[in-house]
Amino acid sequence: MNGIPAEVEYYPGQRLTASLFRAEQAYHVSMRERHNLAGHDWGIALGLELSPGYVEAGYAIDGYGRELILPARTPFTLDLAFDEFGADSLDVSLVYSRQPSGDYVTETPVIQIDRAQGPGTDRR
Repeated sequence: MNGIPAEVEYYPGQRLTASLFRAEQAYHVSMRERHNLAGHDWGIALGLELSPGYVEAGYAIDGYGRELILPARTPFTLDLAFDEFGADSLDVSLVYSRQPSGDYVTETPVIQIDRAQGPGTDRR
């Protein structure tokens, strides 16, 4: 609908289809993302501290208003990362990811390691 939120209008006797339910979900996801961006800034909201080889559980909002939830302490490896990037400092980020699993899709952020960016770099 050209970026304009469109909510499904249900009525008695209506034939309910998968496309109607997808449209309804898309509406609610879009409105939640709009709220996250309009009412808050992107970044870490809670937790997500780094400890040696781990990212602690926490919650963040990415630059698109999507929620990144890391429910438990999660390991990551740095074994070869410094050599691979030829750097003495690295950025550790959470990146939004959707994984299909049968009848469901789970939103599980992925830990990403990159060469460190300079101060003031927009990391959205």
